[in-house]
Amino acid sequence: MPLFESRAGSFIILNTATTSNVLKAHDTLADALTIVVYGPAAINNLSALTFEVTNDPDAAAPVFLTLKDAGGTNVAVPLAAEARVYQFQLGGNMGVRIKSGTAANADTTFLVSKQVWGS
Repeated sequence: MPLFESRAGSFIILNTATTSNVLKAHDTLADALTIVVYGPAAINNLSALTFEVTNDPDAAAPVFLTLKDAGGTNVAVPLAAEARVYQFQLGGNMGVRIKSGTAANADTTFLVSKQVWGS
């Protein structure tokens, strides 16, 4: 079977915000073998970027945790003009977002695609 890449949404941190919207596994990411995140052309004052995950993205006030690798290091978010491939898979009712240590000074979009097996 060939491997296909398709759009899976975007993380958008709005002007003056520190967190992006949430991409939900059950909506777009559950079938992904890998996830590719494309950094924006400009980072727009963002710093200390991390991925955060929740096991209940539809809750009124979901609890988010910093996503870390097996060694306990924060999983890196791509910087400006950079793309990163991630092997982590999100299943079930998980959601993921990007968090910044500083507020954006302009809307900032990180495009997301996924790689899936096709027939």
